[in-house]
Amino acid sequence: MSYEKFKIAIQYDGGHHSTSTQRRSDIFRDENARRLGWLVVVLTQWDMDPFAPGMEPNAVTRVREALVSRGWKPGR
Repeated sequence: MSYEKFKIAIQYDGGHHSTSTQRRSDIFRDENARRLGWLVVVLTQWDMDPFAPGMEPNAVTRVREALVSRGWKPGR
């Protein structure tokens, strides 16, 4: 997933991303994106689950912070 206007790439690393081959591929992908000026946010299942009932998942917080850091203004 990405927000092209803000050059933010969202990567979800599921269980298969723990193999050494996949990990190397992920690092290469992310380094290339960063070299081109993209901010890469890597999420895992842990980021999808709220810490407690009523709290937003860490993924929401991290993506919002990335967007704001690139000039996005909530509510506009």
